[in-house]
Amino acid sequence: MDTRNHVSISLPKTLIQKIRQAIKQHPDYSSIAEFVKDAVRRRLEELGCYDDEIIDANNCDAEVLER
Repeated sequence: MDTRNHVSISLPKTLIQKIRQAIKQHPDYSSIAEFVKDAVRRRLEELGCYDDEIIDANNCDAEVLER
């Protein structure tokens, strides 16, 4: 059974263009979703909120937080 949750986000066009450029330059990313998932995981690591034993890239609950 697939336990992943799906969310939709809106990003400025210029940010999406930059992500697409980065994907072209770094073919280890195959999609925008993969790029964003990795970026979020890295940011959570920076904030000290990521634990490999609890969260993995394919099985993660997340909340949208606004500043």
